[in-house]
Amino acid sequence: MQNPKISQALKPSDNFTPRHLGNDKKNTEEILKFIGVSSIEELMNQTVPSNIRLKEENAFKHNGKELHGIESETMLLANLRDLANTNKVYRSF
Repeated sequence: MQNPKISQALKPSDNFTPRHLGNDKKNTEEILKFIGVSSIEELMNQTVPSNIRLKEENAFKHNGKELHGIESETMLLANLRDLANTNKVYRSF
């Protein structure tokens, strides 16, 4: 039996997604237009010095698996779980 007080208490108290996951496509396009670039990639190329950018050969690698661009926290956690599952657990004597 579901307790309605608990169910109500666990509902989101605000609109989490836009507040934490950034702009939607329309807002991003407006921002890019305002600052005078055509894409996020162009903005990054103009903003982040090439000597500190992550290069392909420096991508995170573990047991033959690679972790590249992450599109969401959920995807990141899934990839990290997959990597963690490749670990071997040994008993310390």
